[in-house]
Order: sequence, then structure tokens, then C-alpha cells
Amino acid sequence: MENSVKKWHKKYGDIMTLWIGNKSVITIHDSPTIYATFLKDGEAYTGRFLTDASAIARNGRNGVILVDGDLWREHRRFAIHVLRDF
Repeated sequence: MENSVKKWHKKYGDIMTLWIGNKSVITIHDSPTIYATFLKDGEAYTGRFLTDASAIARNGRNGVILVDGDLWREHRRFAIHVLRDF
């Protein structure tokens, strides 16, 4: 898939929409646009994109990697506290 995305980037430019199943994924391929987009409207890009396969693999658990929101903040605070004293 990586090679396909590179080809599409050359053909369609720095911003494009990919469809993964029934989910649209917008990709941005240049640093200034990424920075400006997240700085200007970062709240719109919060949350994790979860596929059906990842939901099945998680089996209702969040873990550390696929968590976001308040639970992410709680995990982050805990990890910083523990690692600071390590």
C-alpha cells in the first residue's frame, strides 16, 4: 500500500482522500500544511480511527496504544509520574 500512496501523491498532490472500506481518510503530505492544519483546527483531529479488525483484536479493551480522551490523559499522567521517578 505504501507504494500506491506514493504514486497517488505524485498524481494527485499533497492533500488527498483515501477510502479504507467505508471510512474516508484524508492524507496530507507536506509539513507546512500539516502544521497549519493541526495548529488551526487540532480539536477536529482528535480521537483514534478504529477499524472493525482492531475492535475485534482489542476485544473491548483499550490498552495503552489505542486509547484516547480522558483515559489517555490518565495513562499519560501515570506514565510521566512513574518514569520521572524511575
